Amino acid sequence: MRSTTELTRRELLLIVDGLQQALYLDFDSRLTKIWNPDKEWDGAEVCDYLAALLAGFGLIPLTVTAVADGALSNTVSPEVIGYDSDPRPTSSTPEDRPDD
Repeated sequence: MRSTTELTRRELLLIVDGLQQALYLDFDSRLTKIWNPDKEWDGAEVCDYLAALLAGFGLIPLTVTAVADGALSNTVSPEVIGYDSDPRPTSSTPEDRPDD
């Protein structure tokens, strides 16, 4: 399984776009694509889509593996990427965005 720190900026953007579409892209009565903040989610369908999305970037484990103490230290803490207790970014300047 790839580490999230290995992802390029483009890969991160594609993953976020896929997440956003899975959660909020919907169709109106005329089958026009719309962004819908109230879209109803089918939990299993969304989970299947997100698992396939992550698999496409090598972000799923291939075997059952124990996680050793400290093994998750290669992940980026929320503070590093501009998050505090609010799940929304505190800043969106180019300097805060991951590089390719």
